[in-house]
Amino acid sequence: DSIAFGNRALLWASRKGEIIEDLGKDLPRFEILGFSMSESGYETEKVNFDFDFTDVKNFREIAGKFRIAVERDDLDLLGEAATESAHFNQRFLRTRKDFRHYFGFLEAGQHLLKAKGIVIAHTGSVAGFILDPTPTPTQELTEEVIRVMQLFYNKLRRNLDIRQFVRFNSWE
Repeated sequence: DSIAFGNRALLWASRKGEIIEDLGKDLPRFEILGFSMSESGYETEKVNFDFDFTDVKNFREIAGKFRIAVERDDLDLLGEAATESAHFNQRFLRTRKDFRHYFGFLEAGQHLLKAKGIVIAHTGSVAGFILDPTPTPTQELTEEVIRVMQLFYNKLRRNLDIRQFVRFNSWE
């Protein structure tokens, strides 16, 4: 969500809509292949984010990786932190019963694209892959991953509209 503020590296409290920390540097260069995971939004105000001590410790470790990734301009570490954050936050969206299936699917897509990481909006309604901008995956590979994703969605009796995919980068 913080990429909405441009390429500045921020720790962002999405439910509060607040910047927690401005890391004072730009994000490493990357591209996102993003897509809709849901036909409608998801109200996180109804979710009980009841963090325990272990959750807070995990969040601090993920935030620490993010800080180091930004400091070192390390896209691999940034992707690792993003994937851990996505996985961590999704466990609180227990009412999204089908999500357990999606995360394994996203990991398979990450492998196919040789993506650096997975990103998922705090609502779980939008997801994407962090891609190294050099070299960019070919159009053919991207189309193949999208085709496989459509097949997967159809298997779960979900309709995925190809026009819901978007590609953007961290530096423009």
